[in-house]
Amino acid sequence: MLHMKKNNSRFFIGVSSIALLSVLLIQINWMREMAEMKENLFNEKAAIVLARTTEAVAGDSLLNSALESGTESKDDRLYIDSLFRQFMNYYNFNVVFSFDILHPASTTVQTAIGFVKTEADGQACYNQSMEEHATTHSWRLQMNTPHKDGFLANELLLPLVLSIVLVAIVLILFILTVRKLFMEQFISAQTTAMMNTMTHEFKTPITNIALAGKLLMKDAAVSPSDKVQQYVNVILEENDRLNRQVEQVLSMSALERGELKPDLEVVDLHHLLLDTVKRFALQVESKQGVIRTALNAHPSLVFADAIQLSNAIGNLSDNAIKYSKGSPEIDIKTMNEDSSIVLVLADKGIGIDKMYVKEVFHHYFRVPTGDIHNVKGFGLGLAYVRKVIEIHHGEIILQSEPGQGTTFTIRIPLHEDAQ
Repeated sequence: MLHMKKNNSRFFIGVSSIALLSVLLIQINWMREMAEMKENLFNEKAAIVLARTTEAVAGDSLLNSALESGTESKDDRLYIDSLFRQFMNYYNFNVVFSFDILHPASTTVQTAIGFVKTEADGQACYNQSMEEHATTHSWRLQMNTPHKDGFLANELLLPLVLSIVLVAIVLILFILTVRKLFMEQFISAQTTAMMNTMTHEFKTPITNIALAGKLLMKDAAVSPSDKVQQYVNVILEENDRLNRQVEQVLSMSALERGELKPDLEVVDLHHLLLDTVKRFALQVESKQGVIRTALNAHPSLVFADAIQLSNAIGNLSDNAIKYSKGSPEIDIKTMNEDSSIVLVLADKGIGIDKMYVKEVFHHYFRVPTGDIHNVKGFGLGLAYVRKVIEIHHGEIILQSEPGQGTTFTIRIPLHEDAQ
């Protein structure tokens, strides 16, 4: 499972990296397209302003005659300048410009008074010859925009800065997420290693306690003593309880790492349930309780790991006994639904508050209220049960009311030969 988690993490990082790179490339392409769009819009506005100005000049007979003869005055040039500004304001085209009056036939270039023509490389020039009047007019206007590149740069500055900031934020969050993921994996690995070390360390004293208890029991049989017998029983019961806790932790840890592979075979679920009833019968009877069964499912064959599934059912039965006030009452019944077998295990114990119903399946969680703290445990029982049901492709549902009891409903697919 740990190896699987590492593979999942690598897959997540790989997919996220590709997605982030794709977003970056899309952003770059978007900025390039925006720059092209801004430049095209600039050129279109410049061409429209120049065309409208040329059309207005051509429509003025006196001004047109002066231009034809090349005798335009300063006032004429100022009037043309005012036309340029009028149309530039109308089309919201506020840029620094100058204009020239060209006379191709005489190769004469007149520069408008009050504007200095920039001779810098890269200056944008827009010419308009009014083709519909080409046969009657020998002049044309040229508009120059010496600061076109600077204007476009200013237009793109805010979107570019925002894009860089957003990409930087996403990149930083991605790096922090990956670091957090690796940190969580490291902590998880350290916790698993610690739990394994702890549980294996427990095995030796458990074995020694069991051996000492059995030897003491053997000596007590030769020299009977009520107190010795009592002490021996306490030792063996506590040893058995501790051993179950250790096995549970080891099994849960192995399941999480994927090292405990299910040994699947065709199993009759009813046989497992009857074995469970026998196993807990004496314990229930000692508390003047009862276990009732109604095994109505036919067929009842499942493809399962008999040991793991039996342990899971045993955990639920053990909880039903431990969390019952007074005499435990446990009902176990089965039924068929579609291609599944449904197991319902209900008790009349202390129940669980609704706010904790989803939490009880989490590792190490124990309900913090009521008498539940009087029962020892690591809070792994239900987490282990859920994991076992999941590896059998089943589901488990918990319903409970405080003081009314708890009902577990388990649904497991039937074996294909039994369907």
